[in-house]
Amino acid sequence: CVKITDSNGCFYDSCDINASSEPLDIIVEDVVTPFTVTAALPNPDDPTELVKSISPNCDSGGLDGQIGINLEGGLLPYQITWYVEDPTVVTPNAIVDPNDPSSRLLGYRELPNYSNRTYLDGLIPGNYKLVITSQNPRVTQCAQQNNFLNNNYLYYEEIIQVSPNRELYIMDGPYVDEDLCTGQQGRLIVDIFDNNNGNLSFYYNDILIPNSDVVRLSDRSWSVAIVNAVDSANFKIVNEEGCWITTEINRGIGDPNFNYTSPNFEASSVILAREEITFENTSTDPYVTSEWIFGDNTPPEIVPTLTDSIIPVRHTYGVSGTYFTTLRIYNDIGCSEEITKPISVGKGYNIMVPNVFTPNNDLVNDNFRPLFSGFANMTFTVYDYRGNVVYNEYVEEADLTNIQGISITGWDASNAPFSPYFIYTAYGVLLDGETEIEKSGTFILIN
Repeated sequence: CVKITDSNGCFYDSCDINASSEPLDIIVEDVVTPFTVTAALPNPDDPTELVKSISPNCDSGGLDGQIGINLEGGLLPYQITWYVEDPTVVTPNAIVDPNDPSSRLLGYRELPNYSNRTYLDGLIPGNYKLVITSQNPRVTQCAQQNNFLNNNYLYYEEIIQVSPNRELYIMDGPYVDEDLCTGQQGRLIVDIFDNNNGNLSFYYNDILIPNSDVVRLSDRSWSVAIVNAVDSANFKIVNEEGCWITTEINRGIGDPNFNYTSPNFEASSVILAREEITFENTSTDPYVTSEWIFGDNTPPEIVPTLTDSIIPVRHTYGVSGTYFTTLRIYNDIGCSEEITKPISVGKGYNIMVPNVFTPNNDLVNDNFRPLFSGFANMTFTVYDYRGNVVYNEYVEEADLTNIQGISITGWDASNAPFSPYFIYTAYGVLLDGETEIEKSGTFILIN
């Protein structure tokens, strides 16, 4: 048996596997060549040229893409693993670095049926990741001495793209409306590249959709009515030349949910104003995008699934109050589900009232009203300087087990008497159902 040592100090000992006698120790400089991956498929457009991937055939429905490679070098034996990019996958069980189990391929789903193969067929368009890892018994030792991922004779990684068919393919979508999401009759929109630029035929769940239910919105955008919606259906598109492609339309979506915390909340169960709050998305699959709406008139934050569970979402509320934070999740065809939770900040309530308003119908400050949060009900009253009531309004939460937030419409100065100033009172009960809060003050009206 033979023990071969390379210039990096890593070695292969055949006695570990084949024999028990002492090995003949031979030191060889660079005896193991790096992994080399080259193209192996004849190019359909130029058979004299080799390529690593071929697009699906026009007559296959976009389902027969191919990848072919030649592999040389590397420290034997080795494992070939294939993955396909999948936006619904957050943390697949695919370890990149055997010395770091927390390091994983994010957004890629393993294809075990293609393990240890250099030729793949029956592929849909997309990005495919090739990972080659030496399985030599001494690999772990070498990886500790020399960074595993930087040893190109122990590890190799490459992304190979299978491009869409150039005759007919889906550019974007399909996306469905809310009616279809709930199983009713509705419409879907899809952008399609058709090299023939002719009319298209559409099949939903293997049923031809009548031309009267198809609207061509532009050269490449189509709106299709669906009257027989099901939870999961095959959507087929056929051009005038008979070329066809298919995609699955699945209404399935997970259950939205989230947790939140802050340093002070951990210590005292109270979130302070102007304190950074960390939000964790705990929704169940499937979903591809999350939208955070924080309930304080700040712009929503859109988060793709690939980073959703890795990078926490953080937000700060500037003033005390109760804010209704909504997490809305979307699946790949645009269906959504959402959950809203009240978040108490500081005292858990606030009332802000201006000291002047201008009811001149310019849509700015036309109504005098308080802005508030954290209340189960609110009574708002306006008096003239003599104490006469000129306006009164009462609002309350319809269901304290499903808090939606309430607001006052406010006084638009209708029937305003002469008064050098006006007086207001805002009285309400907090969401705890017990604590009473009242605020009063004066204001003036400017025409």
